[in-house]
Amino acid sequence: METEYGLLRDHSGSQSDVGKLFDSIRNWFAARTSIAPSLYDEQRFFTANGGCIGIEPSPTGDVNQGMVEGATPECRSPLQLVTYQSSQDQMLAECLFDVDSKRSMAWIKNSGDAFGHVYGQHENYELQIATGWRLFAWRLGLLFLWPMLVVYKMFASCWLFFVAILDRIGRLFVKRDPLEKLLDEKPREWCRNESQGLSPRMVRLAAAGLRYLHWPIALLLHCLIAVFILIPHRRWMAGFFASRAVIDGSGHLDRQGRFWLSSRAASTTSLVGFGRYWNEQPIFGMGHWLRSILVCRSPSFAAWRKLFSQRQRVQVTLGDATPNLRTQHFRMGATCLVFDLIEARQTDGLPRFANCLAGMKNLMTDQSMLRTIRDRQGRSWSAIELQRHYASAVRHFLSLYPTDSYEAMEIVEQWQLTLDHLQESEHDADCQRWLLGRVDWFSKRWLIDQTAHSASWSAQKKIDIKYHELSNQGYYHMMVQSLAIAPLATSEQIKRSMRLPPSDTPATARGYWIREFSDESSNLRVDWQSIQWVDELGKKKRVELS
Repeated sequence: METEYGLLRDHSGSQSDVGKLFDSIRNWFAARTSIAPSLYDEQRFFTANGGCIGIEPSPTGDVNQGMVEGATPECRSPLQLVTYQSSQDQMLAECLFDVDSKRSMAWIKNSGDAFGHVYGQHENYELQIATGWRLFAWRLGLLFLWPMLVVYKMFASCWLFFVAILDRIGRLFVKRDPLEKLLDEKPREWCRNESQGLSPRMVRLAAAGLRYLHWPIALLLHCLIAVFILIPHRRWMAGFFASRAVIDGSGHLDRQGRFWLSSRAASTTSLVGFGRYWNEQPIFGMGHWLRSILVCRSPSFAAWRKLFSQRQRVQVTLGDATPNLRTQHFRMGATCLVFDLIEARQTDGLPRFANCLAGMKNLMTDQSMLRTIRDRQGRSWSAIELQRHYASAVRHFLSLYPTDSYEAMEIVEQWQLTLDHLQESEHDADCQRWLLGRVDWFSKRWLIDQTAHSASWSAQKKIDIKYHELSNQGYYHMMVQSLAIAPLATSEQIKRSMRLPPSDTPATARGYWIREFSDESSNLRVDWQSIQWVDELGKKKRVELS
């Protein structure tokens, strides 16, 4: 799971850029655990538990205006995942407390700020992307990508060489940035020395040229995905995703004063897509597929070859980021169970929708949970009815395919129990009290309702944001302490997950290499799929992680 953390600053605090803050974070982690730099990205590092901390640049590519991002290691169960997520939250909170001497900053674990910017969390699942003739057609389409990638690599190399020459000329003969007038921005300083690479504006010029060069590749890959990939998931899970936020949404107050059950649902624009590449917000995000084949290095094209596999990592970008680990536990658990249901082809009775995105937006602005959307058969469904239907289908599926996982049955029980309390919450004070601290949007709406009716939008938005603060002053933290809600993971489990990776996952080997060989002499570099180091003879060695 990948999470982007917002940064809340008070007016007396330092306005230092994210790049400088990230350097302090890296030094803090290095002093407390073994770390290794990323193989491909200088603004990321991996930790001994197999996770990763880095910077997600802004849409303009500016690192200093980006956000700190944390990624948990690969996990085998939802409970294991939220344990590592909790350890990540705690380590980042402790780190910020230590490096911010003025106590002027705090992490905000949410999915949108007061200015309408959307960010948050990406769930990652290993799914069966296609079967039968669709899988064959997908692989055939990938073969057509090979010559396009070869041509792209050739032209991209020539373009980058040209930009490097232009940059060199600028350094020798021009005192200010030659692209200042072209880009209509204020000039910035050149890099302090040549070892830092291209100047910021030349980086933008290089990126713009590369985007034009690889646009045909992106278009073909997008068409292949739209026609052949995840067809059963998109067909049968539309209703599940359209209504999922009724249980896992964190709530969101928009600039018009409307309260949404989910921030990410409010901005979702497509079922499948590349995300930021085409300024869209899909449910199924495939941007990492495109990035992997564009940045992989000739002549291996390893990332391209991996796309032929029947099982792939797929991102779901619909969920809100929240400090509530119970919400995340349910979200990951219920979604995994429905994925298993679809891949086992137990889809009898599941509804299909012609336009689930419009229906989702209709459901997500209804706090009474009474609005309905129509499926292709003309039947009307409320959000609670849809979730009940999927929960019943999963329960029936587990009865047909018994499992030793107590956690799976527990998730289904909590799923149905939460739906029961939501349905009775309008008239039952005990149900309302039970939902506080367990369902985020309901808890946040309750907090906002405690303010005066004349409270300004700014005062209500402060509650919206402060609910997600990762500190003792965060409203969610204060609510949980007040209600004495027991945590999902013990302090011993969280402390262990700070040091050690999950067993029987790619993170196991990654964490071992980082703990044992992350000294400077080995020049260890780490990625999600591979490990690279320099041996005694100065030769680069590489190990692929299974």
